Formats: sequence, C-alpha cells, structure tokens
Amino acid sequence: MFSHKIIDGLRPYSARALRPVLFMIAFVVFAFAATTNAQDPRGYRGQWNSWGYDAMALDLNVWRVTVPHEWGGNDFLLASSDWSYKWTQDGEVPLATIVGAFTGGEDSSISASPGHHYTFAMNNVNYGQQGVMIVQETENPPVSISSVSHVVNDE
Repeated sequence: MFSHKIIDGLRPYSARALRPVLFMIAFVVFAFAATTNAQDPRGYRGQWNSWGYDAMALDLNVWRVTVPHEWGGNDFLLASSDWSYKWTQDGEVPLATIVGAFTGGEDSSISASPGHHYTFAMNNVNYGQQGVMIVQETENPPVSISSVSHVVNDE
C-alpha cells in the first residue's frame, strides 16, 4: 500500500518534467567528480639525494616524506617521478611555515642542519595546479608504532 502512494504521487510528473531535475543531478555528480583530486604521485628531489626521487606517501589528503640531511646544499623541489610536474616556493622556505607551492620558478631552499631530519608535506592537488607546502625539522629520525598492548587488572 505504501508503494502505491509513492507511485501515485509521481504520476503528475512526466518524463519531460523530470528531465531538468535529472540533468541537474547528473551535472552535480560529474562536476564533483571533476574537482576531486587525482592523487598524482610526487616526491622529494634535491641536493641531499643528488636530485634523485624519494617518493612521498599520501595520508589524510596530504603528501609527506621525511629526508635526512647528511650533506650537500639545501635546494629542493617536489616533483613527479618523471620530472614532468614540479612544485616550488621559488626561493627560501621558512621552517614550520605554510607557503605556496607554485608550478613554476626556481628551486626552493631551506636553512638546514646536517644530522637533522626534514619532513616535506604538500596538500593533494592535481598535477599542474598550485598548492601549499610546509617543511618541518626534527633532530631525530621519525618513529613508527609497530604494536600496542594494554594490560587490564595486572593480567
């Protein structure tokens, strides 16, 4: 009986009358899909790794990689593995400060200390789009938690 009420309620609407509504729904779905990030891989390239490629990992819509500073200059870029896309601040990046990540310009640089570790992070934007980045410094290498245990009532 319930389903008859729904069908009876839709009878005044012809397919022609519903066409604009269906078009709008399709438009919204496709527009949203076109604006979602493609999760294009990227990595650190710089003087510390002889302009090699240290892949960044995507987590919570942010790309990150931690690189130890052992030797060399402090210039770097964030780029695709094949160099077809790059992001740079086009100059000095102050530590622990969010700055623009532009798709053109000269290499970025930081004031770094040998023996420290630097985490480079960038928001998840498509290739060819401007984003933001941050570089953070730590004296020790990052740690990971491999297991967690919990004791209940001394058992």
